[in-house]
Amino acid sequence: MDYKCELGKWLEGEGKQFGSLPEFATVKSNHANFHKIAAGIVQRANSGEKVSHELVLGGKSEFVIASTAVVRSLMALKSKVNKPVSV
Repeated sequence: MDYKCELGKWLEGEGKQFGSLPEFATVKSNHANFHKIAAGIVQRANSGEKVSHELVLGGKSEFVIASTAVVRSLMALKSKVNKPVSV
């Protein structure tokens, strides 16, 4: 359900104008992966498994790595979109 959050709505709406850029595809992929990982953590917690702070927010956690990938790919897309066009 990665299209229900604000970023997902943007990716499926206004952001589609950048759909031909490889950076846009990377954002979409990283965003979907982030939601997959977050859903896995929620499922584990809902099943009664103790979900530790380190698992979720530890520096090497899948969640932090996925979140960082989304931010970096968004920054790359923004950089690409904001570059002046050379003639």
